[in-house]
Amino acid sequence: MTRLVLLVSVALSTAAGAQTLPDGPGADMVRARCLSCHEADLIIQQRLTRTGWEREVDKMVRWGAAVPEADKDALVGFLAARHPMR
Repeated sequence: MTRLVLLVSVALSTAAGAQTLPDGPGADMVRARCLSCHEADLIIQQRLTRTGWEREVDKMVRWGAAVPEADKDALVGFLAARHPMR
């Protein structure tokens, strides 16, 4: 019984801590381009300027992220609008 309680507690705390990206223009692109490698929590905790997000996206592309040049502006725009510096 103690084991079951422990497992349920861990499962609930993990689910409660998991965050999701907000909806909006560009959200599907972020999910497709970023969440294949990263958890949403990692992206949500980042608070960068637009320039910071541009650098981050460029870095990910250099590391192999499949982000077409035509999609970069929309991707950065979503990230900068939804996860700006505080």
